[in-house]
Amino acid sequence: MAVFLFFQREVFLYAKKFSILDFEAAWLKSLFIFFPLFLITALRSVDVGIDTARYSEEYERAKSLEPVIRSTEFIFSYLLIAFSKLGVSFQGFLFFQSYIYYLAISSLLVLIPNRSYFTYFLVVVCFGLFSFGLSGIRQSIAISLFLFSVFPLLRGRHSIYAVLGLIAFFVHNSSIIVFLVTFFVSNVFLGFRVFYFGVLLSPLTVLVNETILYAFLFFDIKQLNNFNNDTDLLLNIKVPMSVWSFVLVMGFVMRYGKNVAIIEAMKSHDNYLYVRSLCMWGCVFLCALLWMASSIRLMDRLGLYFVPFVALFSAWILASVRETLVGWWMRFSFLLMLIFISSFLFRDELFSVF
Repeated sequence: MAVFLFFQREVFLYAKKFSILDFEAAWLKSLFIFFPLFLITALRSVDVGIDTARYSEEYERAKSLEPVIRSTEFIFSYLLIAFSKLGVSFQGFLFFQSYIYYLAISSLLVLIPNRSYFTYFLVVVCFGLFSFGLSGIRQSIAISLFLFSVFPLLRGRHSIYAVLGLIAFFVHNSSIIVFLVTFFVSNVFLGFRVFYFGVLLSPLTVLVNETILYAFLFFDIKQLNNFNNDTDLLLNIKVPMSVWSFVLVMGFVMRYGKNVAIIEAMKSHDNYLYVRSLCMWGCVFLCALLWMASSIRLMDRLGLYFVPFVALFSAWILASVRETLVGWWMRFSFLLMLIFISSFLFRDELFSVF
């Protein structure tokens, strides 16, 4: 545990260069906020999670003299072999997966003020990252690598970003889509007008079908074989509708709310506008992918990469709300929206844990 805590502190020290407030507060509070979720995920039974039992079987095969190596996701296979050869049990591997998952998610706390940590936590949980961490082992590792890559991207260290993207690709192939898209938009500043335009047009992605999707993909991703029109497995329309409405409301409050003004500490920060633009892109992509998941199976899984950006965006907004009656009403409305969204998400089959 001491080694893990040391590693976590080093990650936060690296992220300190981008912090708006004291990184010590972010590091310590992340232990209290996310530690319970980490324990639940790390100590879960093999029976918890749709895919956990299947990964347990693959882990046992990795102990054999001739383990099966995934053709295009061989880093994940070698990771299983390495842990099994070290004598680590599958429960120990789940501990590792859970640790880096919540370390990556909590490391973004350095980009928001102290009073918004709980807002960030609520969005992360209510938008499905917690429930997905109980099942999607490979993609949760890829999501972790993506979130770690945000800091090199902010500093313009594209070589580190590319290396992390390459590793993530060989862990979970579909992650390359997120890395490429994020890289190309990272230097394109997104203003509020374009933001509204992108969010309002995102429902049109429901018209995209598998044929159009294949035409735009120049690499083979094994998971695309599962993209079909099995209506029983498609995302409930209430999910993209609720998230779409939430993002629109948050964007409107950020731009036009009279009781909302970005705090001065954030305004003066060099990276604030850059980070805000990246998070606004994340909001647009999440909406588009969730709408697309209504017609193409599994596209919602790509949207999970961008949930922390939506959480950051929401945290900034709630942090700047003044302590007035209107401000408290806004917080209450925010909580109600999250309750509605989470009820739709966890009721849907794609976000079910058991």
